Amino acid sequence: MYRIKRFADTNAASKAINNGRRYDMNTTALILAIIGALNWGIIGLFRFDLVAWIFGGQVATVSRIIYTLVGLAGIWCISLLFKRRFVSDKA
Repeated sequence: MYRIKRFADTNAASKAINNGRRYDMNTTALILAIIGALNWGIIGLFRFDLVAWIFGGQVATVSRIIYTLVGLAGIWCISLLFKRRFVSDKA
């Protein structure tokens, strides 16, 4: 019986670690999506690309990496729309 309990505790610890990693990924994706949205807002309002200005133009390698990361973050954030959320009854 001790082995079964120990295995269950290990499984619970593994789930907690995976939930922490998913939380970190969600947070990172949201931050990148917000950066991208703010950049698009600046482009729309002022015709000024802040990312390109900071990193040396739209065709600069660093700028393209930033644009790619923002795009991937946007794709990841689509999964957040369909994530189930459970509301507890506790006040």
